Amino acid sequence: EFQFPFSMFQYENELNMVWGISFGRMIHRLQETVQWPGKEKSVPVMMLPLGILKGLSNIPTANQLELVPYFLAGGSDGLDTDLGIDVRYGLTSKTIVKATFNPDFGQVEADPSVLNLTAFETFYEEKRPFFSEGSDFFSQRINLFNSRRIGKRPNFYIPDESEIDGLSNYTTILGASKIMGSTTSNINYGIISAITKEERATIDDSLSVRTIIVEPRANYSIGRFEFPIFNTISKVGFMGTNVIRENSLGANVIGGDWNLSFLNNRLFSNGQIIRSNVDNTIGNAFRFNIGYLNSDWWSARAWFGTYDDKFDINDLGFIRRNNITWSGVRLALRRQEPWGHFINNDLEFKYTQDWNGSGLVLDREVEIEQNNLFSNYWRAGFFGKLFLPGFNDDDVFRDDNAWIYKTELWGYVGPSFSTDRRKKIIIGADVGSGYGEKRGRGYRANLWMKAKPIEPLNIEINAMQDRSPSYMQWVDIMENVNDTIRVYANTVLLTKDINMRLDWTFSPRLTFQCYMQPFYANMDYKAFFRLKKPKTMELDTYNYLGSAENENPDFRLFNTVGTFVLRWEYLPGSTMYLVYNLNQRSDYNFSDRVWNLEKENAVYFKINYWLKY
Repeated sequence: EFQFPFSMFQYENELNMVWGISFGRMIHRLQETVQWPGKEKSVPVMMLPLGILKGLSNIPTANQLELVPYFLAGGSDGLDTDLGIDVRYGLTSKTIVKATFNPDFGQVEADPSVLNLTAFETFYEEKRPFFSEGSDFFSQRINLFNSRRIGKRPNFYIPDESEIDGLSNYTTILGASKIMGSTTSNINYGIISAITKEERATIDDSLSVRTIIVEPRANYSIGRFEFPIFNTISKVGFMGTNVIRENSLGANVIGGDWNLSFLNNRLFSNGQIIRSNVDNTIGNAFRFNIGYLNSDWWSARAWFGTYDDKFDINDLGFIRRNNITWSGVRLALRRQEPWGHFINNDLEFKYTQDWNGSGLVLDREVEIEQNNLFSNYWRAGFFGKLFLPGFNDDDVFRDDNAWIYKTELWGYVGPSFSTDRRKKIIIGADVGSGYGEKRGRGYRANLWMKAKPIEPLNIEINAMQDRSPSYMQWVDIMENVNDTIRVYANTVLLTKDINMRLDWTFSPRLTFQCYMQPFYANMDYKAFFRLKKPKTMELDTYNYLGSAENENPDFRLFNTVGTFVLRWEYLPGSTMYLVYNLNQRSDYNFSDRVWNLEKENAVYFKINYWLKY
């Protein structure tokens, strides 16, 4: 027996309402799924005609206003305190308003450690509840809204040639609000607004020491509207974002998108048309995707997209780079009915190609993946990827004097397996080996385990070791009076990464969550070269370390991040958190042969109280 408060649902209160309803149950020990209304196993789509629920009339209006004030105490160097409040209000039965003032996200899981040696930014997933709830409505392949931009580390104005002190790890969010709902004509909408505080830091540029604004006060606005078209599943949408910073021209983006389905969801298409305007510079982007899904044994998909060289959405969205066009095709084959020793099988082929604005082919990749689920619920398969020769222009985004260079043919292949997913302990592995004539041999081994020793305890461990060689690792550009030297190196990067999670439910109201990640990286620069000509792989040996001005770029680092959260719901909707944030970074000093350790560990206590009117 289940009880659901009507305040959970969005509906138009009227006489003799008719709701759609479906039921599902997963029987883990049998690996069986029971559904009503039922569907054939060969039908992979999720959205099917629902059952009918009648007899709902004159439902009393639920309480519309919810307030959750919080108090926070803790820190890393001393005791800091803070106050804030979250608000939820039902404007109508189909529209919800949420707001947060001086929000705190101390109980949110830490970001994983990564090593990024490219010219491009690393993408991190959103984990803050205020922004992650309902985020699917704003999510698109070209990501116009990356909520991690709001409250990011201040970096709008950071002088290049100066030392900076007192730079905060985040920009303070003064407040944020969100409205999400739908109309009686099935038009869905969502609007988000946020205001961040001005952030300052102290710089020393050898001439003076002064305080400057590193992140101006900013207003962020996001809106999206979605309309039904043709049928009940097909949608078209319009989305816009706007960033207004004090004493800045600002940035705005507007785009249209579609998601169309025909022939009972077998034929589908989706895409986007977008225009960006950053400091009065206009950029454009477009993507198109079309596919066909045979319900019995195959599916096919093709896609095409492009960014021009002025397209920029990174004030509030996310793209790694612009000035690129991409396309690809995918063919998937599957058998979903049991036969012999198999429960199901699938095989996927994929070909993708990228080229830059001048038409130069950057990447051509051929990928294959195959998986089998056996009657004992073990899984086994293999994967492989082949990178065909092309060109690399990534370093042009790092330095205007950099050259495009040619890339070699290389690839990797390997097996994967996992044990019976019905058991209390499940073990799996993906092990791949790669080779290129110039880069040499590498490997990647990923081992994982899921354990449930007792019913309320879940443990996950994922351990990875990767050896990645490179024959064209960026080092430096040396500018002399009569020469510009583009320096590259043969390198071997060894990384070791362990992700550990633990969830322990002591009772429905008392839980403990743990996430921890030790991360090790060792970069060995073996030999240095200069690139002789653009768009080639022609290299000459270069004595980069022969100059006293140049240091050996070898490095080792060992980071450990983690979040440990004890959560107690002492009253319905009201919670206490005890949080320990682990953040330790260390790098190896080759001269002194010692590790330099930095710690930013912190302990927090947070309590909130749920009020409903």
